[in-house]
Amino acid sequence: MILLFSIILSTLLLLLYFLRQKYAYWKNQEVPFPKTTLLFGNIGEVLFLRTTLSEFFDRLYRTYEDYSYVGFYNFLTPAVVIRDPQIISEVLIQNFESFHDVFIRTPDDIAKINPFFVEGDRWKEMRKEIAPHLSSLKIREMRPHIETGCRLMIKYIENLNGDNVDAEDITCRFTGNNVMACAYGLEGRCFEEEYPLILKIRDDMTIHNPTIAAINSTIGILLPNIANLLNMSYLGKHFSQQFRDMISEAIKTRENVYNSDYLNFLKEAKEKYQDLTHFGYAAMFYLDAFATSALAFAYALLELSLNPEVQLKAQKQIDHVSEKYKTIYSEEAQKEVDYIDNIILETIRMHTITKFLNRQCTKDIHLSPPKHPGARVLIKKGTQVFIPSYAIHHDSMYYEHPSRFNPDRFSLEQLNSRPKACYLGFGDGPRVCIGRKFGVTQIKMGLTAILSKFELHLDEKTILPVGEGTDHLSKTPKEKIWIKFCPRK
Repeated sequence: MILLFSIILSTLLLLLYFLRQKYAYWKNQEVPFPKTTLLFGNIGEVLFLRTTLSEFFDRLYRTYEDYSYVGFYNFLTPAVVIRDPQIISEVLIQNFESFHDVFIRTPDDIAKINPFFVEGDRWKEMRKEIAPHLSSLKIREMRPHIETGCRLMIKYIENLNGDNVDAEDITCRFTGNNVMACAYGLEGRCFEEEYPLILKIRDDMTIHNPTIAAINSTIGILLPNIANLLNMSYLGKHFSQQFRDMISEAIKTRENVYNSDYLNFLKEAKEKYQDLTHFGYAAMFYLDAFATSALAFAYALLELSLNPEVQLKAQKQIDHVSEKYKTIYSEEAQKEVDYIDNIILETIRMHTITKFLNRQCTKDIHLSPPKHPGARVLIKKGTQVFIPSYAIHHDSMYYEHPSRFNPDRFSLEQLNSRPKACYLGFGDGPRVCIGRKFGVTQIKMGLTAILSKFELHLDEKTILPVGEGTDHLSKTPKEKIWIKFCPRK
């Protein structure tokens, strides 16, 4: 009995010593960190769904405002939240080779081929393959499809005869129609059918129980290796057979036919790799250009409805450009409605779609001390790095009255007055969002089309604030955004 007690006691003491050594990593380097709890480190409240990761990072950001970065522990793994724009630039750009991987994983055979998830040299190869097909030249070739989507959207809204509209339903139909046409060479029929195919695919991938969705998101981000073993993904359900069938049928239409569009690129990828790569490239366009663009577009409609003076200023510019070019859709006309660019940037600042960026240290590197004077800090290979985009976008040090919607923040004068890394709506550095040009182009054309025809008013059914959904990484509205589209006089 005494021997058994001694073994148990020795084991416990060894465990406590092991944990103490693990949790001394930041203390030994004089990096601030919150008080830890046994085994869970600092993420117990996130794991048990009492708060979201974004809220946790926001609290660290505000609590340690005198420091450039703050440490914490994801269970036993050291992690760091970067606060200072200069060090953010070091991580994302100057020292990219030491932070080129993300640590979020997905077990979905299709989604994990997305460059967002891929590591190392394979990421570089994929990015190099995809980038030419999302260049300014290629997007210029896609503009006629987006213009068609704009005209269909306007006709659809007009046929509603003034009924209030779920903003996200409109924007998902619009971006869905564009993705079907521009990426897959298909007729989306998003404004003709009550329940078009791309919305069916979206709903097939959605976990509708908010608690289960939150658990999936939590495990998928904090414990990606365990999530893979349990076949869980923070994205929700896996890409359906319906999605695969749609892409396969689209590629079949191109047999013995050459066209320099994105669908032809998918066909070539299928022939080259003889695996699921072409599905992954198709899924990348779906994830980057459909869902996220629709969210940003819906939030822009919300803010324009709440800020009539911004709406009026945009409409005056649109009217002037329309009179000058006799169109609002040409590339020349779109360049001159630059206030819409500011509206989009400000929308994404206020409603940061990707609430934080993540990186994984890929080789040991020293960072500047978290507070001067001090010694440089060793960041070891495997350390998880988080950049709290949402918290930075709402810091009054960089954005005066951050809760106000003010597109003038993105005038050239104001842009030059603050560090570049204060705006992370699309990420930054070599892993910046590869679909950002297409996303902004379609949102801009869509907003221009709507504002040229309608005045936007928030319907009384809308519950303010619209709140946030349970997703840890992406900001989604908890409540529906109901908009009244009133024809302009």
